[in-house]
Amino acid sequence: MFDQDGPLVKSDGPLPVRGYILCSIERTGSSMLTRTLSQSRCAGNPLEYFNPTAQDRPWMREILGDCDMISGLPAILRAGSTSNGTFGVKIHWNHMRSLCALLDGRHPETQRLAPLGVLKAMRSHSRRLPQVAAARDALIEQFFDIKAASAAHTLLQRHIANWRFILLTREDRVARAISHYRARLSGVWWQAQAASGASAPEPDYEFSGGDIHDLHCLGSFHEACWQRYFQQHAIVPLQITYEELVSDYGRTVRRVYDHLEVPHEGLTVPQPESVRQADAISEAWALRYRQLLAADATG
Repeated sequence: MFDQDGPLVKSDGPLPVRGYILCSIERTGSSMLTRTLSQSRCAGNPLEYFNPTAQDRPWMREILGDCDMISGLPAILRAGSTSNGTFGVKIHWNHMRSLCALLDGRHPETQRLAPLGVLKAMRSHSRRLPQVAAARDALIEQFFDIKAASAAHTLLQRHIANWRFILLTREDRVARAISHYRARLSGVWWQAQAASGASAPEPDYEFSGGDIHDLHCLGSFHEACWQRYFQQHAIVPLQITYEELVSDYGRTVRRVYDHLEVPHEGLTVPQPESVRQADAISEAWALRYRQLLAADATG
């Protein structure tokens, strides 16, 4: 459940008996899904408890007190649980990297955007855009730390043995990258239905094929990291796409309930509270970016 700033914190009560991780990257519909799961009151409160940028927000400080996200993990488990003993958490791969950094004694904030910086450096040394697959593989080799990922997995397993995993991706990776870029420009990551008719000042959007390309490559890298993590620990996640959420939201949410073994007979799946933010600008930019990729491949 939520108040205006975050979840309603539970400071006492038993630890959960089961848990799940919504494994995702930015702009794949994860906020839309997590709000519905939380509002069901039977599928945990899957917020971004390991997001390094959230650690000093009031709702997280209310959960953690003077602890960090490792020493305060029991408090996180209680805050993220519903009364049936189910804990939920949403983790983007950059959150996992921050958790790994903290386990390794490094400050997590220094790890958050490191791969994006490397992509920009790669681009600055060449007039051509680096191939998406090549950039992904280079980042995997440099930034996927098997030992650190294993340590994070062990930490979570120590508290809950019966973890379930849901992988949320987006088939149209170009649209995802453009959505990510526009959210970074505007600062608007989620917009409620009630606010959709309100007149807000339109940001001064400027197309940047290079920045969109960096986020396209970064998204590919983050997806590959999740896949390698699953392979490393013999995990078979429930795989859901953004496109499935948009086309049949109720059915897709019920697939999640089934995967979590949460009874949902008679449980109404509300329509998403958020509105689609893509528009004609997004479509025009997608065309321009694909033309850049085509020109780069032939040039």
